[in-house]
Amino acid sequence: MTTLTDEEILALKKPKNSLTENDHSVIDGFFNYFLQNLEVWLAVQSITKQMVFKGVKKSGIVVVFGKIRYDHTIKTKSDKFKLSNNYMPFYAKAFAEKYPNFAFIFDYKKSRAECVDYDLLFNYLSEKNNNKKESYV
Repeated sequence: MTTLTDEEILALKKPKNSLTENDHSVIDGFFNYFLQNLEVWLAVQSITKQMVFKGVKKSGIVVVFGKIRYDHTIKTKSDKFKLSNNYMPFYAKAFAEKYPNFAFIFDYKKSRAECVDYDLLFNYLSEKNNNKKESYV
C-alpha cells in the first residue's frame, strides 16, 4: 500500500493561499485514496474513453462513478465508502489533464481539484510503478 509523506503531498499541491484546513484535508485524502485505489483510476479512464468513442459529447463524472459502483467489482481500500463523492472533481480534472483531447466530456466547476498538479502526480505514479506490467498513467 502506497501512502504519501507530508513532503510529497505538499510538492503535489499548487500554491494556494486561500486553502482552508478542510481543503488541505480533502486534497491529502484524495492523494492517498488515489494511490491506494489505482483500480478506480483505471476504471475512470476506461469508462470515460468508451463513452467518448461511442460518441457521447457531454456527461458527468457522477455517471462514471455510478458505472463503477454498480458495474464493477472493484474493492477499494477505504474505511467508509467504495467511492467517495468528495473525490469526483479530482478524477474528472485528472482525466482532463491526462487526455486534453477528451476534456470536453465533463463540465468543470471551480473546486479544490484545481489545486493539484496532476503532471507531478502522474510522474510520481510513473516512478512508483516503473517495474509493474500494468500502467496506471
